[in-house]
Amino acid sequence: MKVLAHSYITCFLLVIVLMLSNSSIVLAQKNKKGSSPNDCQLDEAKKWYERGDLTKIEEIESCVSDKRSMSKEKRVEAYQLLTESYLYRDKIGAADKSFKSLLRISPLYEADSTDPEVSYDLVYLSKTYSRRPIFSMYLSGGTNFSLVQQLQNYGTDNTSGLANHEGYLNDIVLGATASLGFEIPLIYNFDLTFDATFGYRTFSFGDSLYLSVNPQNPTDQVYGNNGELSGRAGTPLLYSTLNFKENQFWIDVPLMLRYNIKKFKGWMPYLYVGAAANFLISANLSAIKRTTQAEATGTGGKATPDENIVVASIGNNVEAPNLRTLYNVSLVAGAGLKFRVGSDFVFVDFRYTRMFLNNVDLDNRYANDELVYQYGHVDNDFRMDNFALSFGYTKAFYKPRKKHQHNPLVINSKYNRWLEKERNYIKKETDEDLKRELNSAIKDIERQKPSLIEDVQRGRTKGERMLSDKQREFSDYKNKRVRVEVKYE
Repeated sequence: MKVLAHSYITCFLLVIVLMLSNSSIVLAQKNKKGSSPNDCQLDEAKKWYERGDLTKIEEIESCVSDKRSMSKEKRVEAYQLLTESYLYRDKIGAADKSFKSLLRISPLYEADSTDPEVSYDLVYLSKTYSRRPIFSMYLSGGTNFSLVQQLQNYGTDNTSGLANHEGYLNDIVLGATASLGFEIPLIYNFDLTFDATFGYRTFSFGDSLYLSVNPQNPTDQVYGNNGELSGRAGTPLLYSTLNFKENQFWIDVPLMLRYNIKKFKGWMPYLYVGAAANFLISANLSAIKRTTQAEATGTGGKATPDENIVVASIGNNVEAPNLRTLYNVSLVAGAGLKFRVGSDFVFVDFRYTRMFLNNVDLDNRYANDELVYQYGHVDNDFRMDNFALSFGYTKAFYKPRKKHQHNPLVINSKYNRWLEKERNYIKKETDEDLKRELNSAIKDIERQKPSLIEDVQRGRTKGERMLSDKQREFSDYKNKRVRVEVKYE
């Protein structure tokens, strides 16, 4: 029994040893794949860089590419070190690739020229990349108010004379607004912006009905305490007033050009202007109140319905025709202020929308019998202005890319086009000796091209400036040789 027990214990211990060994092998394999934070050896790589042993730094590249290998800040530091080592060895293609990987992690990264541990080559390279997003999405919400401008006066009574039928009150009645939009960067500091804006817009209306002066109703005679007539003869008699609110729900689709004023760190003012298509979804009248003077007693009566009167809606049927036009066009202008939050923004925006077209459907002006006969109301022609204040959040999407003036493909293309133009010019030259000299000069300039474009790619010069210098240099040489040939002739 003791021997059997001893055998069981021995087997158990052997299994434990095998399990531990297997675990060690698995951990070793994981470490070999670079999933361990310690395997990137960032601190060790810094020492290699200081000693000038730059080729060994490449050993951490496969590890750094794994997002699980280390924190975001450490990965940025590692890619910075890799980029520095490639620049030092004149491997500009590898340096560009490494720096792009850095910008994918931290899109707004810029090398600090005041940091003594940062090389000037990295500072120059950093300046060759754009930090503008490829596009952005924004969401905002806020409040608005509308002002109404009357275009033509209408009514159920006599609209001429001294009676005032303008009716639309420029009181501030607040509505609500919300927008979902996109921004696409253009050249310089301009953006192309378009969105869908959902606007609940409301305004108040107050109108009065008058009796015209005639033999049956000669005047609004008013008698004083002494029984003498104190009223002013010949003026119409006010006998009824009407008040209500009109509530409209719009969807605006504006296309705008925006200019960003990039003079401040952390926040950005902007201005924009554009045009919009406006779609009316629904409109109704609410809080309707008609007050009328009774003929016999002079006391007032009120008509206040419990439900709203719909005056427009999408898909309305023929039995209830729309009193409002369902489409409009407008001018859009505004200003705002962005505040950077990480790589995104929060913003406050003020927008003005001016509709150009009449809001009233002319064919259906008298189509609602309830409004015409019960409330004595006929719509005046009018258009609307709207002012909106909103707050929102912008999510920016970035892609590392070279600035146009440092893009080697762009500069190489321009360089080749210029060389081809000069070759065509030389082909027309009739003097063979001069042609040989100019061809030799062109070949020399062509041999210089790779190093010149590399300087542009590094950020040591701008592409347009480099090309302009070479063009001026060759032009001076060409003119000089032509003058020499003319002199000897």
